[in-house]
Amino acid sequence: MKRAIFSAAVLFSCASMASAVLFTEDDFTGPIGGLDEANTGSGWGTNGSGTNWQVQNDNPGYVIANASPLVYPGLSHDANYASGGGGYNIVGRDIILDSTSVTSGPYQPFVSDQYSEKRIDRGIVYLSFLLRRDSSSGNIEVALTNRGFFSTAPTNGDQFSLNIAGSNNGTYQLNYDTGADSSLYSAAINGAVSSIGTTHLFVVRIDFGTGDDATATQTIDVWADPTALGGVAPTPTTTVSFVGRDEGFRAISVYLGDSSGTASLDALRIGDSFASVTPVPEPTALAGVGLMGLLALRRRRMS
Repeated sequence: MKRAIFSAAVLFSCASMASAVLFTEDDFTGPIGGLDEANTGSGWGTNGSGTNWQVQNDNPGYVIANASPLVYPGLSHDANYASGGGGYNIVGRDIILDSTSVTSGPYQPFVSDQYSEKRIDRGIVYLSFLLRRDSSSGNIEVALTNRGFFSTAPTNGDQFSLNIAGSNNGTYQLNYDTGADSSLYSAAINGAVSSIGTTHLFVVRIDFGTGDDATATQTIDVWADPTALGGVAPTPTTTVSFVGRDEGFRAISVYLGDSSGTASLDALRIGDSFASVTPVPEPTALAGVGLMGLLALRRRRMS
């Protein structure tokens, strides 16, 4: 009976992991130093100027560091992280660069054929990241955009974009442009305050809806500091919905403040589920202990 229960638990665990597909990840694992042109992580675009991280005006304030790692209970990630900013400059990277990156692979179901410049504009995708304010200098922002990787703030135009932004000691905000009208929208992410030294885990779910672009209902969910990781999503902190779908996104853009050392970013993830973008450490040690226990039990029965 114990053997059957153990086997069922292993099968359930494997099935759960198989359903969580991670498309893009970045723990900034690489040489310590300048972030500009760093080729860290995996699942990024494969051709063009945005293949690596691009820092606006090559600003030296953006670096890869490991002196003060971002820590979030239960989340699996490396010690390296990105630190910035400087000179009101932005750092960004393309997720999708050309048609060759979406004719196959994990992003293919999430990209329509209606645009020559490909972007994610179908289905449901998840983004997660760790963000920490390190000084009081200015706003900090993380954005998904179709305007290029040097654009973090949504503008009232005809393209979808969103960001999570926080001023010093202010409540983080979800700001978004639906792309369906000329208005900008925002919603408070209650409980998440941009205070010095506090690491927040943000998870964003984007549901592009079904049907034609004019009538599709899009939904954006945001989790701030979820305590349940690696499985079924808990209740979101903030939810917004709107009718109309346009453009989608193809790049991530980050603004880490007005001067070097203002803020830090880590554990970027894009995937198909809450579980995929909130990975927990693999229970290798626990499995080893369990196996040793089973072997000991077997020896006792044989003796």
